[in-house]
This record gives sequence, structure tokens and C-alpha cells, in this order.
Amino acid sequence: MSNTAGALTYLTQQSLRNRIARQGARVRNPRYLLALAFGLFYFWSLLLRRQPTPGTGASDVIESVAAILLGLTLVAGWFGGVSRTALAFQPAEVQFLFPAPISGRGLIAYKMARSQLVLLLNALVWTVLLRRFGVPVAWPFRFAAAWGAFSVLSLHRLAVALLRTAPLSGLRRGGLWLGRLVAIGIVGAFAAGLIPPLLDFRRAGFDVALHELGTALSAGPAAMALRPFRLLIDPLYATTMTAWLPAFGMVAAIVAVHVVWILAMDVQFQEAAATASTVLAGRLATVRARRSGSAAVTVRTGTKAREWLPLAPTGKPAVAIIWKNTLALTRTSSARAAILMVTMLVVLMRVTTSGATGAAGTAMAVPYGVLAAVLLMMGPRSLRNDLRQDLLDLPQLKTLPLSGAELVTAEMISPTLVLTVAEVVLLAIGYFALPAATRSGLSAGPTAALAITALLVMVAMNAASFAIQNGAAVLFPGWVRLGAEAAGIEAMGQNLLVTFGSFFALILGLIVPAIGGGVVGFILWELVGPGPLPIAAALVIGAVVLLAQVALVIRLLGRAFERMEPTTS
Repeated sequence: MSNTAGALTYLTQQSLRNRIARQGARVRNPRYLLALAFGLFYFWSLLLRRQPTPGTGASDVIESVAAILLGLTLVAGWFGGVSRTALAFQPAEVQFLFPAPISGRGLIAYKMARSQLVLLLNALVWTVLLRRFGVPVAWPFRFAAAWGAFSVLSLHRLAVALLRTAPLSGLRRGGLWLGRLVAIGIVGAFAAGLIPPLLDFRRAGFDVALHELGTALSAGPAAMALRPFRLLIDPLYATTMTAWLPAFGMVAAIVAVHVVWILAMDVQFQEAAATASTVLAGRLATVRARRSGSAAVTVRTGTKAREWLPLAPTGKPAVAIIWKNTLALTRTSSARAAILMVTMLVVLMRVTTSGATGAAGTAMAVPYGVLAAVLLMMGPRSLRNDLRQDLLDLPQLKTLPLSGAELVTAEMISPTLVLTVAEVVLLAIGYFALPAATRSGLSAGPTAALAITALLVMVAMNAASFAIQNGAAVLFPGWVRLGAEAAGIEAMGQNLLVTFGSFFALILGLIVPAIGGGVVGFILWELVGPGPLPIAAALVIGAVVLLAQVALVIRLLGRAFERMEPTTS
């Protein structure tokens, strides 16, 4: 047994050492070093700077929300399939360790030990982040408390997964049903405490009902349901060492009980673990594919594939690229998330400001205009169904019967039009969100002219932004992350570098259109006097000049693309 433990310890040490060495080798590259520096600076400026400590009321709210999230996570494992992936191992571990002469308990102990590396790293990160959430204890105690909470979450998922491993019989079957009954009781008690104040929102008013909701979370059945989960975060809000020690002792005892519980179960889990490993690997691959838009479209047996955008068998090759990029966008999770966010915003605004008139009614349109402006500035960084995705297949792009300029144009059309349509939809929703009296007071002619002018300006701005993004991918492929966006501090820093560079290039590109539109607007202002005509004319001229610049940039990018070699991507 000692030889087995020594081998597993050696494997863990070498895996950690190799990962650190691999990351260190990347940092030696000036490009990654600069990206890491920007990422750390952004991380510090946004999350790590010392902030005023929230008041007692805010801390209570944060503590209640944390307890609710913990409760939902732990309770869901008894019913859903989330806990089954807790048995997942790495593919190499399944291939080499499962046939090895290692007992089931040895494999489980190894998995628990390996998980501590991730849990300690998460605890270290949250030790710093928790300063912003009203946590009063010193950092060593924050670290210990965060480690305890994360360990309970991880061990509980593993214990439930082992308990649910087929075939169920004897004590495990009884334990599973007992756990589910307790989970149902917790959910029922929580609902019994919260439903009355939630139903009272319309009658008592928002402020009174919100106070009743807070009271329900601190007393009664809802508070009793949350109490087991508050035990896990009580050490974070202990103000003295005398209070912290017993609170953390309770968390440590819960961790110990879970360890004993897991090791006491003699379960043949290897087959379930191999299946869970395959399922988890498939989910991760699907998430990455959906983020990039390259997820395969699966059709159930006996159903007909839905043709969102039918494509003719013959036609111009550029149209096929536009078709492909648009379909790729429909398969990304970001598109679905954007639609869901806008839908929730519309419903929320209609519910909270229903029947509002005057200034309050006019304010209903503001969030939609703000969101459209955010899309105008940040949308080109998120929509990547263009050369930033397709340059990964540069050899295939080189075989297409298109010139470089035609290919760049075709790659830009889909994201430009999609983003413009999204902005137009938001502005249209904002317009119809205005009170009827306000809309009737607007003249039809100027309103239509303003709408057409805004559409032209949005098209020009979006085209310029996507030209910059695609130009960076063509001219500096080593500095632009191709494919799906990645996570991590280094990727964050690289995105910041590209974002700042893109904004700077866009500002430079707007100088000539601003001058041209300003001159035309000034002349008309002097000739016809103040009014919407000079402003509209200035915007139209500026947009036309900007589109002319985009056409010139596309020609230059086309030549640069034709000179690219497949090895440079």
C-alpha cells in the first residue's frame, strides 16, 4: 500500500510541476508576459483594490444569498445528474490507473487529494475577493473558511455520486431516499417561509414586502432551512477569534464526516467513473464548440432537420461564407444569452414601470438606448463569426475561388448585419416603450429621417469596428486569439490589449469622417440655420466617409491575406 501511495504522490507532484513549468515557459514569451501583466492589473483594479466595507444590512444580504446558493447546489445533487460527474477522472487516469493494482478506496483517496490542489487555489483567490463582501476576519482565517466551504461542496458531490452508483441496494438505497426526503423537506420549509412575502409584493408595496422577505430569511421555516448552509459560511462573518474557532470547528467536523462517509462506502464505481469521465469531456468539448459557433447540429432520429437559412446549390462563393457565418452564430451560447437578456430586460421594464407617464415613462426607453450603445462599442469583440474564427482553417480558405478583398468582405458582412439588426431592435423597443403621448408628439418626418440616419451611422460604425478586428487578426495573428474566447488572467490581459488597441484605431479612423461631416454640417447650419437638417447631413456625410475608409481598409487587408502562409496562423 505504501508503494501505491508513493506512486500516486509522485504522479501528483509531477503533474503539478509540469503544469507550473508549462505556464512558466509561456510567460517567457514577451507577448504572454505583457498580456499577463495587463490581466493582473485589470484584476487588481476591478476586484482587489481596497473598497469600503459594506454595512451590516448589506453583509446580511450577501450572507443570505451565499447560503441560498450553497443550499441550491447541495440539494440539486440529490435529484439531478450534476453529482454524477463528480466521479469523473482525467482520461489518462482512467486508462492507466483503473487497470492498475489500486483498490477502489485508493482511487477515491487519490481523487480527493488531487481535488485539494484546485480547492486550495480557489480558496486563495476567494481569500482576496472576499474583502469586497463585508468579510471582517483576517486573511488566514478567510482562507481556512473558504477552503472548508469548498471542501464540503466537493466532498458532498462525490459522496452523493458514490451513493447513487448502480446497482443500488441495502443501506445505499435507503440512504439515497433518506437524503432526498431531507432535501425535499428543506425546499418545502424554504418555500413555506418565502411564498407569503412574495405574494404580498403587490398588496403591501415593494419596500414593505422587501422588509418582510428579509424577516422571513432571518426567522421562521426559511431560516431553519438555511441554517445548515449558514454553518458553512459562519466562519467568514465571525468578528472575534472566540466566535471563529467554534464556527470553523463545525465546518472542519463536517469535512471530516464527509471523508469518513466516502471512505466507508465500498462501491464498485469504476464503470460509472469511466462513463462520467466521458460525459464530462463531451460537455466541455460542447461548451467550447458552442462558444466558438462550431458545434455540430445534431438531429434526433425520426425528425427533420430544421433549415434556418436554406442555401441554393449554386451561386456566388461569398454568399456561402455569409450563410456559414450566420449559421455559426445561431449555434453559439452567446447569441442565446443575448436574446434571453433582452427578453428579461423588456419584461422587467414593463412590470416595474407599467402605466408610468411623463418623465418616468420616458425613462423606460433609456436602458434600451444604453444597451444599444454598449453593443455598438463592445459587440465587435464578442461576435467572432468572421476571420477570427476562420483563420484557424487558413489552408481551406486559400482554396476558395475568391480574391483576398472579396473574402474579407464576405467574412465581415454577417457579423456587421447581425449586430446592426440587434441594435435596431433595441432602439425600436425603446421607441415603443415610450408613452403613447410622447410618441404622438414626435413629428413623423424628422423621426423617420433620424431613424434612417441612425441606421446608416450604425452600419458604418459596425463595419469599421469589424474591419479593425479582422485587420488585427490578419496583420497580427500572434497577438489575436483565434477561435473561441479563452478564460484566465493571461487571456483577459490579451483581450484588454486588443480592446484598447481597437478603440485607439477606431478613434483615429473617426477623425477624417468627423472633419468631413463637421464641415458640411457647419455650412448647412450657416445657410439654413439651426435644426435637424445640418445635424443629419453631418452624420450622413461622416458615415459615408467612414464606409469609404472601410472599403480602402478591406482592399489592403485583402492583399495582406493573399500574402499569408498557412504556417503563420
